[in-house]
Amino acid sequence: MFINVLFLCLFLLLYYVVKYFEKTHSYWGNLGVDTPKYYYFVGNILDQFLHRRSIGTIVTDVYNEFEGYNYVGFYNSTKPAVIIRNPDIIETILVKEFSSFHDNDIDVDKNNLITTKNPFLLNGEEWKTVRGQISPCYTTNKTKQLLPMLHKTSRQFLDYLKTFPPIGINAKDLISRYTTENVSNCVFSIKGESFETKPEEKPINSSSSSLTFFTATYFLLNPSTKDKIKSFLISIFPFLAKILLKDTKTEHINAFLTNIIKDSLKYRRDNKIIRNDMLDFLQERREKINDDSVFNLADIRSHASVFITDGIDTNCIVLQHFLYELGNNQLIQDKIRAEIYETKRHMSRKQELSYEMIQGMTYLDAVFNEVLRLHPQFSVFIKRVTRPFTLGPMRKDNSGPSVTLPVGMSVLIPILGLHTDRSYHESPQNFNPERFLDGNKEKIEKFTFLPFGAGPRKCLGLEFGTLQTKLVIITLVEHYEIRVNNKTKEVIESDPGSFVNVPRDGYWIDFINLETIKMMMPLIKETCTKLLNYLEKNEDIPIELFPLANKITAENVASCAFGLEGNSFIRKDAEFIDICHQLIKPTAWNVLKGFMIFLCPSLAHLVKVRFFQKETVAYLRDIVEQTMKYRQEHNIQRNDFLDEMKRLKEKINDEKQFSFLDILGHAGGFLLDGILTSSSVMAYLIFSVANNPEIQEKLREEIQEMLQNNNQELSYENIHEMEYLECVFKESLRLHPPLMYMTRRVTKPYTMKPMREDDTGPCVQLEVGTPVMIPTYALHRNEKYFPEPEKFDPERFKRENKEKIVKNSFLPFSDGPRVCLGMKFGVLQTKMMLITILSNYRLRVNEKTKQPLEIDPTSFLNLPVGGHWVEFTRL
Repeated sequence: MFINVLFLCLFLLLYYVVKYFEKTHSYWGNLGVDTPKYYYFVGNILDQFLHRRSIGTIVTDVYNEFEGYNYVGFYNSTKPAVIIRNPDIIETILVKEFSSFHDNDIDVDKNNLITTKNPFLLNGEEWKTVRGQISPCYTTNKTKQLLPMLHKTSRQFLDYLKTFPPIGINAKDLISRYTTENVSNCVFSIKGESFETKPEEKPINSSSSSLTFFTATYFLLNPSTKDKIKSFLISIFPFLAKILLKDTKTEHINAFLTNIIKDSLKYRRDNKIIRNDMLDFLQERREKINDDSVFNLADIRSHASVFITDGIDTNCIVLQHFLYELGNNQLIQDKIRAEIYETKRHMSRKQELSYEMIQGMTYLDAVFNEVLRLHPQFSVFIKRVTRPFTLGPMRKDNSGPSVTLPVGMSVLIPILGLHTDRSYHESPQNFNPERFLDGNKEKIEKFTFLPFGAGPRKCLGLEFGTLQTKLVIITLVEHYEIRVNNKTKEVIESDPGSFVNVPRDGYWIDFINLETIKMMMPLIKETCTKLLNYLEKNEDIPIELFPLANKITAENVASCAFGLEGNSFIRKDAEFIDICHQLIKPTAWNVLKGFMIFLCPSLAHLVKVRFFQKETVAYLRDIVEQTMKYRQEHNIQRNDFLDEMKRLKEKINDEKQFSFLDILGHAGGFLLDGILTSSSVMAYLIFSVANNPEIQEKLREEIQEMLQNNNQELSYENIHEMEYLECVFKESLRLHPPLMYMTRRVTKPYTMKPMREDDTGPCVQLEVGTPVMIPTYALHRNEKYFPEPEKFDPERFKRENKEKIVKNSFLPFSDGPRVCLGMKFGVLQTKMMLITILSNYRLRVNEKTKQPLEIDPTSFLNLPVGGHWVEFTRL
């Protein structure tokens, strides 16, 4: 009997549960509104429930699925919601009918110091009151006053990076230290101790009596597994918020932060200290209101603590994505660096960038906006209906029902969907900052770019966040070359456990110190002197350029990489130059081996085929091994490539991560990049200048002016500030790229776009292992991208023209994570040699050069048949 009753009860329970879900999930169907496929209990968030996709990714996919709709129904578990796709309706919700949607759909713990006064989290009249209280603290003038403190933190950050090998660093861990120190300095006026430990040395005990600002904020911003489970349950069952949000943060951490604020304010008051930081601004605001029932010490504590989430965590998210995109787009990184040099051209060494200077960096601003377009902090904004509101027809063709949204319903604004919609942004998945430059950004449709929201609830801390983000990027790009480490996953997925847009597996970044390249300049200058001595003995006689360039690059690599005298200008049989010739002019057998590897890469491994001879590898091994041993025994420092490798090895101090074989591999790469491609680039650059006398004279004038303004001294920064030299250099690379084409191999299935540019033809899927050829030479000479492509015209790369160049139509050194590693060194040595030559000689193409140039079919480099011959006549 009991069993029968139990089964009956279970049956009835199951029946009522099913009926409940049928009722809750029939809401949109009853109104005739379309929805994506949903499931009982979890609605449309099954993948979030299974930890497969984030809510932002889910909403973005729904946005893309329902093209042509103004809005679409959605079920957040059992709760009906609506996704808005039409920018005009979004404008209505955020601005025109703000009173009907003035709340964000978030519930907070009223007892939590961090959330209780955060304007983003507050609703109703409380939001209105708090925003009115603190808006004057976020003005442009107040932000400007914080800039000296941001500069101080940026300098400390640079010093911190020098204390360990910045290779394969977790971007979140590193950047959170910078943003934490900024907040501790700009808000609380204390030392945050963020730079006291190395990256990934994480705090262990949140109850320690020796809490620092860094460790306290770490525990607040890095929730435990228990807190993550609570947040997840709240996202599915919002009604649980009032129960689960209690005591999610430890009381002693809140007390720690409260005491910091209380003690700081008391000390300032007793000693009459003015710091012009956020605490000062808040205290000033309190005195102006002069009513403790409206704005008191507790309010100051709460508002100051808002910076912990907004100033540390939110900005950290943006900066992670920023570093990732810069590491993937070296040419864009170089453009930012050039803009930094241009901005600092007339500044003294001790002068710091002003607020106006930073704001005036238009290309940096364009890159910043493009990062936010592809990686908004929030992939979706969720508003709450506060007054019934009627939506128009469901579809953009005015078909479908009109529905009235009831009070309390969630309204989802799909930020990432809008940002990556091809209807509003051309080639939306491409990282293209030019879309935000003058002349283009005006074309962006209103309310299709909303990284910080819009209307009365637009982010209050926008100016401070933007300033600290831009300043650290300026600092890093000026001193480091940023690259994505291979620990970073190829496919970036948003973390399903996070409401904000953070990468699931993180970003891992390498920072290559540009000072290493700069330190090689004295060694390159020595080669310049040797070159002048060589040319003096060969004046007014034709010299073949590629062998000359080969001597120059071999001498530079011998000196800068291996600490050797290459003797390239003195002895024809110099051992180092012979090794270089083996690489540049391989034997017939080596050519055959290379061809075999190209046709069948797996064959190379099976039959032990190697392109380089054993003798060459043994020679390099001996050089590296003996040189490093000699320097260590005699305590010799040359500030060259091997010294840098030695320092890196000592810092890493782990043979598994960085061994002698790694050093040998990098040395071999330096040899190839520094000699092979650089010789071709250098030879063609000298030929191009010699072949265009008017351009030669104009370039010489720029060189002479630069030297005259700098007491005949040549610096790294001065070289990069020479705009016309850069234009001539790039135009030479356009007409004569070092390689005719680049090859890649498909590593995972990829579906191509339609075969033809008019979107006709098949979309084929490339299978793993398929070779892909990128015809660099053909792209560079395509009149669609470069008018009069056969004409040598440096003007096309001038500042006012280069934005017109179609992205990825100019690829002399490739792009992305596999851009040429030796590019910086190659560019530097090439420009220094040309400056040296034009400062002393006039160039003329000799008749031995066969014009028009014909590419040598026997060379894997882009070299002309018969060579290019030039006469050097002293000025």
